[in-house]
Amino acid sequence: RDARGCLHPLDFEAPVESHLNLEFLRVELAAYPDQALVSHLTTGVNFQVDLPLTCVLFPHLTSLPAGFTGVDKEIRKFIERGWYSEHFELPFFPMRAVGQGSTPRKLEPDRPRRTSDGGQPRRPLVPPDGIPIPALNDAIRASGTLPKEVKPRTDDKMFDDAILIYAGRFVFDEPVYQFSDDIKSFFNQLALAPHELWHSCHVWIDAGEGQRATVVSKRVLGFGIAASSNIAQRLAWAMMDILQRWFDAEEDALFAELPQGKRRSWLEGRRALSQHTGRNEARLYSVWMYTDDIAFSIVGAERTHRLVRCWRRLTTTMGLEMASAAKRHIGTNLVWLGIIYNSILGTAVIPADKRARALEGVRGVAAGVVTNVSDFQRLEGLLQHLRPFAGLGRDAMHGFADACRAGGVSPGRPLGPSEPIVIRPFLRERARVWARALTETSAVSYMTAVSNQPAPPATTVWALFSDAAKERASPDESGIGGFFHGNWWSLTLADAGLLDLDLPIPVLELLAVAINVIT
Repeated sequence: RDARGCLHPLDFEAPVESHLNLEFLRVELAAYPDQALVSHLTTGVNFQVDLPLTCVLFPHLTSLPAGFTGVDKEIRKFIERGWYSEHFELPFFPMRAVGQGSTPRKLEPDRPRRTSDGGQPRRPLVPPDGIPIPALNDAIRASGTLPKEVKPRTDDKMFDDAILIYAGRFVFDEPVYQFSDDIKSFFNQLALAPHELWHSCHVWIDAGEGQRATVVSKRVLGFGIAASSNIAQRLAWAMMDILQRWFDAEEDALFAELPQGKRRSWLEGRRALSQHTGRNEARLYSVWMYTDDIAFSIVGAERTHRLVRCWRRLTTTMGLEMASAAKRHIGTNLVWLGIIYNSILGTAVIPADKRARALEGVRGVAAGVVTNVSDFQRLEGLLQHLRPFAGLGRDAMHGFADACRAGGVSPGRPLGPSEPIVIRPFLRERARVWARALTETSAVSYMTAVSNQPAPPATTVWALFSDAAKERASPDESGIGGFFHGNWWSLTLADAGLLDLDLPIPVLELLAVAINVIT
């Protein structure tokens, strides 16, 4: 619908409107294996689903009122940015309006995060024409067009950093520095293909005095859609590919000038390994992107400076909008994905608040406390990052995904975000294992990732306190006693029949220790 209210056929061939440098991406990724991603970037994100051409207006979620002010503020910001447009009539016909909601942030409950429910309808919906209305997310998953999403893990970074620390300490005599960055509103920087616009809308209220009903058309990828994380992560891998090609060329020019010695020997050994693995193993840096969260590890200050400049050149050339400078960190201590990495000690540490949240969550599951799918999936994502600390194998998360399906089994339908999870006995036992592991371990060495072996459980510490008192003039005050994790005991020497033996204090203290252990 144009400004005069006239309807026109939607031009599926129209060029995609994007602030990104699409020509740069088209050239740089011309030989990249994932050409479907290149198509998403240059012609607009395509969900590759065939939905019934029916006008459907889904209701908003019950969680919306609690965060309405913040949600409206974000929508207004995106309208001003040009990512959304607001209309007083239906911008498309047919049109699908997606319900909006809000979810509290763990650390900022007063600033809820907006959500879009791409899983509507949650129950079978069949209009008079007899053609069922599927949920957009169900249609995307059923299409089979999305490749498996692969995200970096905590132990991936630990593995790389262990190798870099060895090279820096024993070969190049330089420390390993770390750098992190963050992409602003990553999903929203990817434009939708024109033919996807009609089902990317929602009903809203005009901000003016009249508060008329409006329709907001979303022209970019958003949260709550099954394809969003998958496509954004694939773009992250593509960006890593470009960056590594650029920086490897810089490094190769410098490596060519290395004189004979331990550094040249290291380089030749790593290049020989590259012949075996098919990857470049002669890098003195690593980069990992978990969607929009980026972490670099680099040997030496000069190399760190060059890599940061190379990264900056990539993001500015692409036209990406980055988060504020306050989210960037550089040094030998880095927090990435909620884990503290120290490149001097070679250790990864769980922050106390994160460990407390994880323990609270798994103890609740172990006790059978039912929560909704949204909260449970946040716990599941948190535990995925903590797997190296648990000393558990690849089955550490077994049973967690099934809890979000009807009946708590794999064939069951996926449950909605506000529906209660199904806690089966196996899941409760798995949660107990997690609780024990997190209670005993808060930090691990990078070598646990290199050895590919589960981290050994920490030694259990038992705190026992005991003492003895001997006063001949006051038999009632002579005795032994102990304290053990909230339990205590005491015994007078008279009651024990020891008063007349006149045992020295050291013997009485040893006896108290023995009774403490036995008790």
